[in-house]
Amino acid sequence: MKNRIYDLILKIQLVIGIVLMLCINLHVVHMFKMPKLVYPTTLCALVVIFILTLLENKNQYIQAAAKWLGVLALPYAFNLVVYTGISVLNYAFPSCAMFFSIVGCVLLLVVNIPWVIVDMPIVKNGFLRVLSIAIIDVSFTMNANDFINLPESLHFLVYDALIVAIEIFVLGFFITKAWDLKFSWNLKFVKTGNFQLTSLIVLVLVMVWLIFFSTYANIANTWTELLAFWHWTSFEVSHYFTAGIVAFAATAGIYEETIRILEIIALLYAMRNFKGRIMLAVVISAILFSLEHLSNLGTITNGTFYSVDMTAQQLTYAFGIGLAFGVLYLYTGKLWLGMLIHFLYDLESVSTDSVTTMFTGWPVSIMLLIVGVVIFAWMLTGKRRKFMEDNADRIVGR
Repeated sequence: MKNRIYDLILKIQLVIGIVLMLCINLHVVHMFKMPKLVYPTTLCALVVIFILTLLENKNQYIQAAAKWLGVLALPYAFNLVVYTGISVLNYAFPSCAMFFSIVGCVLLLVVNIPWVIVDMPIVKNGFLRVLSIAIIDVSFTMNANDFINLPESLHFLVYDALIVAIEIFVLGFFITKAWDLKFSWNLKFVKTGNFQLTSLIVLVLVMVWLIFFSTYANIANTWTELLAFWHWTSFEVSHYFTAGIVAFAATAGIYEETIRILEIIALLYAMRNFKGRIMLAVVISAILFSLEHLSNLGTITNGTFYSVDMTAQQLTYAFGIGLAFGVLYLYTGKLWLGMLIHFLYDLESVSTDSVTTMFTGWPVSIMLLIVGVVIFAWMLTGKRRKFMEDNADRIVGR
């Protein structure tokens, strides 16, 4: 009964999306500075999916086609429908822009739930599940992330994509439920003979240390200063905390850690009978996390232009950081802890003055890569690895 309701809601959403995209395509001037083919392509995708959903009871292949096309296209299409629809309303009724923008934020939180419940169960292969998460990630990252005439007071929520981060976190519960898995954002602690309190303390302390290391590496001028346990009083470090900066850091913490954990859960399930599943799951998720940052190429973020060289540096240290956050989750089972540390890491990074020293650039990137690899290698030894195996069994419900 419940699935029938979601199926009906999905059909209604498709009709609304088709009507809106048709109107936008007939309009001469597009509101968003989007590639010209985005709107007609989205319209065609929505029409095809709607027709297939009407015919899916006639043939199992049509049903499968409808669901797979939904997985591929709807993560992008429905968010675009919300951004575009709210922008049309904000443009037509600027005095009501605050109200419509708030409605848009609420819609972003729920608009993808129906297709996830209806279509996601079709994805049964573990590696295809990882691919579907990557598709959602790319779809959300490449979307408009803005409303026309957005009130300044809501910029931190929409323009800085905090609402999208919350959206993907909410979807995490529904995606894993569709796959009969558990979205373990706060895995209950079960002490076994493999648990080591000392290892947990060291791991958390090192992760906290990482929050400040990249900042300090950018203000130290000599190796002595870098290794002198951070005499902060010797340096002038200015922090700037604005709603936009805090939202940007929170978005990174919530969004990127949710995507990482969804990928790890799917990978653990896909490799549930592999002896090296822990190592492979963390490495693959770290590679995917690193590649996510390719979207920064050619953009300006917080005053930094991401050239090819700058993006390559980011890909390098992101892989190391990804390894560290992967084992942090598997050892603690606490997604919120990874989110918190990731948030503080980005907050410290983007809220401080940018300077140039002998460590700026590739030296810092390589050092962060090495630190991440060392943490990863250390956690894969002895009882630490066995305890992560225990948690992995619980995560995938074994």
